[in-house]
Amino acid sequence: MKKTIFAFIAGLLLAAGNLYAETEASALYKKMIQANNRSVIAANHKNWRVQTIPACNLKKSQQVKAFGAYSYMAYHEPDFMYFEYKTAGMNIPHVDDETGLYTRSGNYFCDYKIDGSQSLSTQWYAMTSEEKKAQFKGLDDFSFIEDGMEFGELPLSIEDNGDGTITLTTNAPASQAIDIAHLPKKWRKLTVEYKYLLNAKSLECQRLDVSILTKKGKLDYVQEDIEYDINYGGNPNMEKLLNFEKRVLSENPENPRKATIIYNPGKPDEEIYTKVSDMSYLVFMYFKNGYSAFEDPELTIPFSGSKGRDEFTVYLSPEK
Repeated sequence: MKKTIFAFIAGLLLAAGNLYAETEASALYKKMIQANNRSVIAANHKNWRVQTIPACNLKKSQQVKAFGAYSYMAYHEPDFMYFEYKTAGMNIPHVDDETGLYTRSGNYFCDYKIDGSQSLSTQWYAMTSEEKKAQFKGLDDFSFIEDGMEFGELPLSIEDNGDGTITLTTNAPASQAIDIAHLPKKWRKLTVEYKYLLNAKSLECQRLDVSILTKKGKLDYVQEDIEYDINYGGNPNMEKLLNFEKRVLSENPENPRKATIIYNPGKPDEEIYTKVSDMSYLVFMYFKNGYSAFEDPELTIPFSGSKGRDEFTVYLSPEK
């Protein structure tokens, strides 16, 4: 009887200990999310770089397929973010590499295709300057540590590594994990384990290891390394996009294409926006939310692209 009572008490103490550990881990998790917010990092560092690769970086490996890419690198400074995305042909068909630049003036991209060709593009937000500012404020939301608690991520434990770092361990259902772009069938009921290596004082993340917990043990999924205040110069792809930005902002196009956007055509609240760009690059148009696009002012033919025209008009009407 005494053994039974002692076993029961031991079980209660273990459960209480686990609950305390999880409560401490949850508090630390929330602090970590705040400490790795882009604006906080930007206030403390001149730059930072995030390198992410599927842990088994081999062609046709299940990690690459699930992640949707061979690797991802993002270099940040307070006013811009540059990235290189080595695709697995799943998210962007027929593209080997995509590079991108997000700045306070706009977003710019260069796709390197399988056939060896390149394609430059930019985004045009056809809206007022104030509405445009709200769109580009999204640059501040690019964080390499995302809050996954609403997707089932559960903080579990904290370990002091004794070298000025701590490791925070969390779990999440594979079916909800925000890192898995293409969930394999055999992972649907499995759990994802995250191990965040943090600076013990600042809680800045230095490394993230992600594993899939299987019946046979851990399957390495993704590794992410973060470096701060580095010497990062001479990247030709980044320089190309920075020069492309200057060109888009100041150019006098040799082969002009003129796009006109008309909201509420013929109505008292009609708004007109125009943009002249060069035919040598693509312009992706972003309209205000809640509108449908048409080819004609009568709003009968849905707009389906410029179709190579050097001048075209898009008519927008509120969605019904």
